[in-house]
Amino acid sequence: MSDPAPSDEHPAQEKHSQPVSPQPAGPSAESGGPDFMGKIKIVGGFVAAIAALLTALNGAEWLKPTPPTPSPGAETVTPVPATPVPTVVATAASPASSPSPHTQVSEGTLLVEDFGDPSGGWETEASQECDLEYLEGEYRIAVHVPDLSVWGGPPDTYEFADFSFEADARYVSGPDDGDFGLVARSRGDSDFYLFAVNSRLSAYSVQTCQDGSWAELAEWTDSEAVHPGMQTNHLRVECLGSGMRFYVNGQLLAEVVDSTFTSGSIGLLAETFEEGGLEVRFDNVRVQVLKGF
Repeated sequence: MSDPAPSDEHPAQEKHSQPVSPQPAGPSAESGGPDFMGKIKIVGGFVAAIAALLTALNGAEWLKPTPPTPSPGAETVTPVPATPVPTVVATAASPASSPSPHTQVSEGTLLVEDFGDPSGGWETEASQECDLEYLEGEYRIAVHVPDLSVWGGPPDTYEFADFSFEADARYVSGPDDGDFGLVARSRGDSDFYLFAVNSRLSAYSVQTCQDGSWAELAEWTDSEAVHPGMQTNHLRVECLGSGMRFYVNGQLLAEVVDSTFTSGSIGLLAETFEEGGLEVRFDNVRVQVLKGF
């Protein structure tokens, strides 16, 4: 694999937030200079998925989401039993970017961010809809309004192909149905994979957003691997060719084979549904070369 580098082909993402009906559509960019935050209205197919989470809050059985609709290129989805699985250590290849000199990195590290330096270049924003900021050595995303997905990325748009992407994430406050997670292989504001968790309900899912339309690759599933409440969860996505693996706190939870997106950039995401007021914080981002599972 050649060293990933900032791509000129896919420019930095632009802000957008646009309600659509009855199905999600690709949001349009607002005028102004580019930044690295995506805002997508959560409607259509995602409503069915989150309805299952809300049912759990009302004392019903655990999550019963609507069966997922495969996205183009989807081939197989394999839920993994709740058995701890060692993660893969990425090796070889040279860095595509220069990690912080204050952070210890291993061979094959492509990107690292501990959010200790507010000038690090990740998106910052303060608006009626959301806040994104460096705060006390973490990356804070607050979504103030309902039905909105907000994510921020690094200062460059990368073309990572075979890689692992991990970060610490913790719920701070907000509605029980809000979730958060890692964006992988982003091809722009409305084309990417999402590994999402809900620590209030100890559940996870794998989703894809293609041209603004959402589909589940692995439906919402409860797991004791997801630390509850405000505890920190370590999330990890591994992408190798069309194969992807998804971990929480070192435990492999799902494997997906999907060829929709084979490379792209990364991001950190938080999203709301029926209520706004969600706050999540992220830390210790690391992207490494992945040679094999």
